[in-house]
Amino acid sequence: MSFSDIYETLMEQRPQTGNSLIRYKAITTIDQIILGGYPPLDPGTTEFMRSLVTKAMQDIRNEIVNEGATVWQIYNHGFVVKTSSVCFGIDLYNYNHHSYFKSTELAPLLDAVFVTHEHHDHFSPVLITEMNRLGKPVVGPAEVNIIGLSEIMHAGEQKNIASLIVKAHFGLHSVPALQYEITTPEGIKILHTGDNQTSETIPEIPDVNILLLNAWVNESGNTSHIYGARKAIEKVKPDVCLPGHILELGHLGGGYIVPYSDVFKVPETGLSSDFCVLAWGERYHFPKEGNDIIRPNKIQNPRYTVEGDMLRIEWDSPAPARDRTTASYYRLSMKNYGIYYTEDTSFNFSIDSTGVYTCKIYSYDHCGNQSEEFVAMDIVIDSFSSAPRIERCYPANTDTIDVFRGVERAFRIHATDLNHDSLSYSWTLDNETLPDGNRSEFILNKEDIDPGIHHLSAHVSDQSLTTENRWLLRNYIDSAIVDDLDTLMFYVEGKWLEGFDKTSHRKRFQYTPGSETPYWAGYIFNAEFEGAYDFYVNVPKFYNLTSSAEYIFIVDSQAQDTLYLNQKEKAGGWVKLGRVNLPSEARVEVRVSRASNVTYERVAADALSFKYLDSTVDSREIDENSIKDHIFLRHYPNPFERKMLFEFSLPERIEVNLHIYNLLGKEIKTFVSGELPAGLYEYEWNSEYTPSGIYYYFFKAGNHLQSGKIILSR
Repeated sequence: MSFSDIYETLMEQRPQTGNSLIRYKAITTIDQIILGGYPPLDPGTTEFMRSLVTKAMQDIRNEIVNEGATVWQIYNHGFVVKTSSVCFGIDLYNYNHHSYFKSTELAPLLDAVFVTHEHHDHFSPVLITEMNRLGKPVVGPAEVNIIGLSEIMHAGEQKNIASLIVKAHFGLHSVPALQYEITTPEGIKILHTGDNQTSETIPEIPDVNILLLNAWVNESGNTSHIYGARKAIEKVKPDVCLPGHILELGHLGGGYIVPYSDVFKVPETGLSSDFCVLAWGERYHFPKEGNDIIRPNKIQNPRYTVEGDMLRIEWDSPAPARDRTTASYYRLSMKNYGIYYTEDTSFNFSIDSTGVYTCKIYSYDHCGNQSEEFVAMDIVIDSFSSAPRIERCYPANTDTIDVFRGVERAFRIHATDLNHDSLSYSWTLDNETLPDGNRSEFILNKEDIDPGIHHLSAHVSDQSLTTENRWLLRNYIDSAIVDDLDTLMFYVEGKWLEGFDKTSHRKRFQYTPGSETPYWAGYIFNAEFEGAYDFYVNVPKFYNLTSSAEYIFIVDSQAQDTLYLNQKEKAGGWVKLGRVNLPSEARVEVRVSRASNVTYERVAADALSFKYLDSTVDSREIDENSIKDHIFLRHYPNPFERKMLFEFSLPERIEVNLHIYNLLGKEIKTFVSGELPAGLYEYEWNSEYTPSGIYYYFFKAGNHLQSGKIILSR
């Protein structure tokens, strides 16, 4: 079976009404494909998961739960539970950070989100951010490093949250963890075990209806997960157990993996509870399946039209089913175009070639039941009118694209037209048409451009249709953050120890050990322009910090200045230490050490920030106040091979946008677009499925604007 075969089987054979042997073969084949070496981020894998989870999103949005509860397993140990009065999620996480679906789409549908612990495969930062923006509760354990939790719970504590009665139980794991006992207003009791690793620490709770059990529970490694799961189920004795944490793709590199084939072995010796294995995105209804026996009717009167380079497919809604239910949404499947869901009775495709394509259309009712029959039609595309396609678009000297002031550089575009029309070009800077721009290459040499972010756009036209590309240009760097993880380089002299503290800038820092040897940490910063730079430091909270940390500035190999800071008093945030004057293109080295040889005092060297002031100031300014109004964004490493981390701070609730663009000016990633509360935020871009090349980020927080070039190189 291929992924396509498995997908169609799961659509036809529902968990509670389908043929169990057919389902077993289909689901265990997922093991064989992925564990047999199929890349987790191969297009086939991503399309398979995207289609399954997209259908789950449609089900959650459309299902009307009249009685009981419907449970969807999204991915890993993430579940969504919906009753007639409430909808909530637990440990929602989408593998590879939003590759398969946008978890923020769940936020408007959920009344609350629960997080069992801080391991990254059990929560979604973007979902938490969106829940905060909507003012909805996000619940998590105390003493975890998760930004955005609005409700903190301790083991043994009980709260009323979003009309739910929630009791937190201790969970045994490598980090602080909880197990949630949640009772809905309808009286349905659910126990989610998080990553609790032994049945001995699963709470003895009477009358559990639904047990959401992590399938890898193995008595802390003393038994197999098959035996551990059986023991846990027999201890709780729920009405039904829905196992999770199965085939966790993030663990394929050597972590603990539970394949579907092992989970099917759990009930082989007989259980006192019902047991159901769900594939990604599948649904289970408690206490019994709803109306799966009655399927919706097929759609009527399918038709299509071609306008320009757009294919539009339309159809009429099917007649109501025998139980009078009507269609809630539809699925279109077409070779070379993939699988799509829509709640409308029409769908548009962008055409890129001629040919004959077979399109299949299914209908679904409000419980996600698929029509017994689909409608197929052959779509003949023998000609179409296409807008120009930009194949390549790049600056000729990419090393200076994001920092320019009166520097000549060329921008080039390679475009084609599928209809072989002749092309014309024009260029604009901040919507102002640039002269002599009717060519595919444009030389930009503008010395009087103002500081800030500017938009350079190229327009390619075939006389009737126009395609555009945009670069985001920034004329100078006004600040830089350097620390131990930055590509601007961190290095150490002597033997330093590694430390960890959740209040540090990057959760990692280095400090001097208890020794009389005056070790130091060094930072490198390249000053782009001549002038004054405000100098900030970020000191994590730690014990035995020195009262006299020394920051020595070495400019182009010559010691220039020394500043001091009482780290005991200024730990835990950004502090403006002073102002330094630097020549243009200077290599600045900052050495951080203790100013004395007191052996029990340590010096933390977490992060430094330089902010260019565009002016020269002769006198040094010392500001002992912590920086409360400092907005910054940084990204590292750059260049990067697979993962890049974006981090920014906000001093207050503010409107924030963070986007990634390719060289064609097409937005390929949105991390956040909306209002966020004050705090420190992190977003990871896992670009394993993104082509190598040059990309641009655009960051806007209130009136603060920042953009730049990032290089993906494998």
